[in-house]
Amino acid sequence: MRVIQFSADATPKVGSMLAYHRMVGVTNPLLARGVVLEGDFQSIVLVTVDWLGVAGRTYRHFQAILAGAVGTTPERVIVHAVHQHDAPWADADTDQLLSELGLPSYFLGIDAVECLANNLSLSIELARANAIDITQVGTGVADVEKVASARRVMGDDGRVVYGRMSSCTDAIGQLAPEGLIDPKFRLVSLWHNDQPVVGMAYYACHPQSYYRTAMADADFVGLARQRADLETGVPHLYFTGFAGNVAAGKWNDGSRAARAQLVDRLAAAYRSAWDNTQRVALSDADVNWKCVDAVLPLCVEAADRAALESVSHDANASVADRTGAVRCITLNHDLEIAPTQGLCRLTLGPADIVFGPAELFIEYQLFAQSLRPDGFVAMAGYCDQRYGYIGTAVTRREGGYESWPHVNRVADETEQVLHDALRELVVGGDAGVLGDG
Repeated sequence: MRVIQFSADATPKVGSMLAYHRMVGVTNPLLARGVVLEGDFQSIVLVTVDWLGVAGRTYRHFQAILAGAVGTTPERVIVHAVHQHDAPWADADTDQLLSELGLPSYFLGIDAVECLANNLSLSIELARANAIDITQVGTGVADVEKVASARRVMGDDGRVVYGRMSSCTDAIGQLAPEGLIDPKFRLVSLWHNDQPVVGMAYYACHPQSYYRTAMADADFVGLARQRADLETGVPHLYFTGFAGNVAAGKWNDGSRAARAQLVDRLAAAYRSAWDNTQRVALSDADVNWKCVDAVLPLCVEAADRAALESVSHDANASVADRTGAVRCITLNHDLEIAPTQGLCRLTLGPADIVFGPAELFIEYQLFAQSLRPDGFVAMAGYCDQRYGYIGTAVTRREGGYESWPHVNRVADETEQVLHDALRELVVGGDAGVLGDG
């Protein structure tokens, strides 16, 4: 197997839209970084980009450009958004409809996505001559101390009593239990004999300490990644796991000092996982790519097109409600074009890496890992942000922000659909498989 490493600056120009504000400057530059895996199999492309998300048709267009650059199929291209919040959000269809309605848009259009994808394609072309033969794969695991915590603080009645987001300054959020998380940091590395070539990190936590600054910012995960680059001497790709209901709120008051602590803690996990990495030989026969298609049903509110159209055109409705309706409208339109959602698994020897869409709750990550309790199963969400939050069957009855229909657009039945898809992906046979090998 050979690996081609490539990268491009993903920081937009001053004056461009970030997810919440028009950009006025840069705190920490945004990066797009990827690898092409080549061998006696159809090429596989993994890209991470320091954006909040890439959605729907825009996501598939990004995939298609990169697939064309390496001569593979779009299904074998992963474009993962790390999900920092002082970063762009790319959804050309939502951007267009908001503009047609005279509403403000915080979404990037297709031109910005094409620019980045074309720059990455050029980087692949230039780096091809420096492809490196891979002889070993490494896996390392470490505990992360005082970074992740459950966003949804539950009361005795089984309902959300407090939404503990990425930062909080009050005693309720700081004193509430850590809650359900995956405390493990997982690191996959590729080696040429005894020389490391690239690292790929997986951790489930919303990747921001503070935001809404109007400054492009790769945040604490970007800074920890940069430190890992320097300490190990090789580039690292960072993937955010199934972190829809996990953030740093318990441990983070939104201060600069708290961000520095989060960087140190995540960097310590990087270092520990690197130091305890176990390596085994890797051949082309040890590489496998598998995808399973799932149909994720929408909740009633997100599927009621007449009501959504009414809200989107209602000048007396709030901008937030109209924008939420527009996002549901574009989701419905997109599902007419691409009704299924792919979940994919890359196997590299002993390592299984599962890629899923949008803001999946941590329960799905823990479920997938429970299917191989003695294995190494890393997870990356945020590979297509068209759905928003993807909660469990009880999310809406529990209440809380993540249960609102304009941000959690899937029906309760989605949990069973995803369990079936994950079971097929992680331990199942060949039914529903796209392009094994």
